[in-house]
Amino acid sequence: MQQEHTFHILVLSALVGTCFSLYSAEQLPIPRTFSSQAVYYCKTKQLELFSCGYNGLFNAANFEHSCGFNNDAHRYSIFKSRCLPYIQSQGYNPKKTSRNKMTEYLAQNKLYLQPFYHLHFEHDNPQRVAPLITGKTSISYPSGTSESEIQRKLDQAVDRRYDAVIKGIQSYLNEYKGRTVVVHFLCYLISSKGVCHGVLVSLCQNATGRGLYLFDNMNELVYDTSDISYFLKYLCKTFSISSKSTFKGPTLPHRWPHLDTAEKKRKRDQDSSSWWW
Repeated sequence: MQQEHTFHILVLSALVGTCFSLYSAEQLPIPRTFSSQAVYYCKTKQLELFSCGYNGLFNAANFEHSCGFNNDAHRYSIFKSRCLPYIQSQGYNPKKTSRNKMTEYLAQNKLYLQPFYHLHFEHDNPQRVAPLITGKTSISYPSGTSESEIQRKLDQAVDRRYDAVIKGIQSYLNEYKGRTVVVHFLCYLISSKGVCHGVLVSLCQNATGRGLYLFDNMNELVYDTSDISYFLKYLCKTFSISSKSTFKGPTLPHRWPHLDTAEKKRKRDQDSSSWWW
């Protein structure tokens, strides 16, 4: 997940390109399932110092900036100064897999992002998408209750917690209907290389409707049977994503994510130093 990958767009009948989108960010192909819906797959540059979950946080900050939110965490130098010391102080390697509690904490307390959630596949149902909730779920039951009944009640309690999270997001979107709102979902899945991976899907709501933006630092090809497609289908259905013909989203920079000028200058200086020495 930490390596850079060169991505070649292939001409495949199972995919439909969005190269002619109104949005300036370079678009990658998505399955025909989403061809009429406002779902966009933006080609993304990997941040070498950070693993996929942290890349998702940086993409989230950049997306908010493109949507008009005033958050300076979209500047790489500021993002790094807020995240890197804290990650290291907790004894974690920022290039290794991030924990959901860590990304949740950084999103809320270091980067001050808009609502940020985690999604995953349920362990007993690998194609059912659900919110990743923290903390244990407890239930009460009378003595003598069978193990199967206890498990049934526990499953129901977990489902109620899932439903509460989703209904909370739906209420939030409806409360600000017609206004610009962003909600982020970091989706935990298995990549095509068979490794655990985190992919960001950001929902943008404005006066024209709702759209989804996919940011994957590995830029993997997406098929209808890919893990991320299940997340996209779930989000499209759950939050009534608009059609491409009606939704008008933000204009994104062509090179995504956008690195601030100071950081790019530092990289050029490093490259120059390496050339001469």
